[in-house]
Amino acid sequence: LKIKQDGKKANVDDEKSVDYLASKYFQNVLKYGRSRFINDLMENRDDDDIDDLVERIERSKLDYSEDEMERIQDYIEHRLETEGNPFRSEAGSKYIQYENRGVKIYIKRCVDTNEWEFIALDRDNQQVFDYPVPRKKDVGKVKFSEDGKYATDERGRMYKVIEYYSFSEDE
Repeated sequence: LKIKQDGKKANVDDEKSVDYLASKYFQNVLKYGRSRFINDLMENRDDDDIDDLVERIERSKLDYSEDEMERIQDYIEHRLETEGNPFRSEAGSKYIQYENRGVKIYIKRCVDTNEWEFIALDRDNQQVFDYPVPRKKDVGKVKFSEDGKYATDERGRMYKVIEYYSFSEDE
């Protein structure tokens, strides 16, 4: 038991142990104060660091009223919708344009003929005709579930299936 206890004591004194590092961290926080500790930590970062940028943005939000923040958000959304971006594809622009409508990709399948196609529906089940949908040749072979409610492509992506019946003109 004495050897075991001495082993534990040596680990506590080891500067690389997790307990030691955690203890030192909390001692520094208590010694300097939380706000000073965080400020010192933030000053040592590069201005290009994402975390620093997010922290500065969050602090700057306190300088604006709720109405001003809403106007800024509206302005940003307007620019995203109306201005082109030479680095963004046409499909990427469509994804951004319909982002707030909750568009999802479905497979529309005819029960009689087994013909199918990809369609895009928004959260209100309205079809979005110009939303980019996958091409059949890009997804490979599609397997339909036995109940016909789902389909899976070669890459493992799953789609809900909307089934319909075709009506011939003879009927």
